[in-house]
Amino acid sequence: MRPARFVFAFAFFLALAACGGAGKKAFEMPPPTPSADPSGVVWQTEPKGLRISIEAAPDLNAQDGEPLALSLCVYQLDKTAKFDDLAQSEDGLNLLQDCTISAADAVAAQRFWLQPGQTRVVEIDRAAGAKSLALAAGYAHLAPSLSTARFSYLLHSEKEGYIPGFRKTVYSAARMDIVIRLSASEVSVNGVEREPQ
Repeated sequence: MRPARFVFAFAFFLALAACGGAGKKAFEMPPPTPSADPSGVVWQTEPKGLRISIEAAPDLNAQDGEPLALSLCVYQLDKTAKFDDLAQSEDGLNLLQDCTISAADAVAAQRFWLQPGQTRVVEIDRAAGAKSLALAAGYAHLAPSLSTARFSYLLHSEKEGYIPGFRKTVYSAARMDIVIRLSASEVSVNGVEREPQ
């Protein structure tokens, strides 16, 4: 009799545990409180905070009139000094094209392969602490000034308070739409704040 009670109790608790998690969302950290000072903004991880469109020209990376595929390394940086230093020379560009976090002292790095005329749209998480996006494109010419680009992340601003004249502007990290263009011989990047959903 005792084993039957044990089996029943075990089955009951197992069923209860299975039902308890159904339909619940994983715990998410609340967004940081907006800051009255732009320098006080907290740059935490933002799932799918960056929607990136990568547009490769039909004559991408052309050599002797023949377009070629290339790799593009997308870095997320909290500090830009090391990337900027490496982006000044061909040797530095070769290191950046390794696409490792340590190469650019980055908080995240991701590689994409592009074919001539290809457009890719990807959503990636904005990494915790990242304040800018930096690019190293694998052009055959190896000219650092044409193969690298950088874009500082944007701040979202809004008015807080209800009484006119007493409302203050507060800032937070913005979700962004970013466009990366790969021409025949040069990479460029720009972005805008994404409209709230």
